[in-house]
Amino acid sequence: MSGAVKGILLSINPAFTLVDISHSITPFMEHEAVYAIRNSAYLFPQHSYHLVIVNPFETSDTGILLAFARGQYFVCPNNGLLSMILNGAPEQCITLHGTFSTVLEWAALAGKAIASLEDGASLLMVGYEPTSIVEKNESKPLVGDDYIEGRIISIDRFGNVVLDITRHEFEAARNGRNFTIVIKSNETISRISTNYSGAPEGFKVAFFNAAGHLEIAINKGRAASLLGLHTFDEKANQAMLAARRYYQRVRIYFT
Repeated sequence: MSGAVKGILLSINPAFTLVDISHSITPFMEHEAVYAIRNSAYLFPQHSYHLVIVNPFETSDTGILLAFARGQYFVCPNNGLLSMILNGAPEQCITLHGTFSTVLEWAALAGKAIASLEDGASLLMVGYEPTSIVEKNESKPLVGDDYIEGRIISIDRFGNVVLDITRHEFEAARNGRNFTIVIKSNETISRISTNYSGAPEGFKVAFFNAAGHLEIAINKGRAASLLGLHTFDEKANQAMLAARRYYQRVRIYFT
């Protein structure tokens, strides 16, 4: 499907430069998509366009938003993704004219709007002010007096596990205390390393990655499968969430 989307975009304007961010987002995992786009978009040149085609058919009337924020354009469904990506409101935002029933039609509408903007059209020439923008809460860790607990928001193709705990959140909750990272009930880590080589080959390691999020890995191993961890599924029903809690969250205790 990614090849077909690229074909549609290049047929609209062969001068488009297309760069892949990710085609490996777990289906329906919005927090995983938000993590991927948020931590890459602002590294691109100013006024780049980022197409986020995740859950575009969440409801029968999910439109296409085109928003401008912090020097970048974001094109995504009106399903809450934009509010999570920006962690706030965009500087400008429109809903694109037109309807779609397939991903390729979605891409065609987006591509034509981008081409028009690049030819000098204004935002209100390719769309209209949205009547409402769906908002969803960003994934945030749980914090108690002696712990912080994070959700697993991403697992990369090497099996490395990323939590929704940032360095700032960790240090604020820690407040100078010792800590123990508890993975399920029988696996622990008691130090933060600087990268994957902070532990011997085959051993667990924890560090803050380039995006500033706490990451758990096994040096030259696949942490997710070896430790039985899974990406947090916010769309699962409550009974399933309770059953999977210890496989989708990691708690850090402070003493």
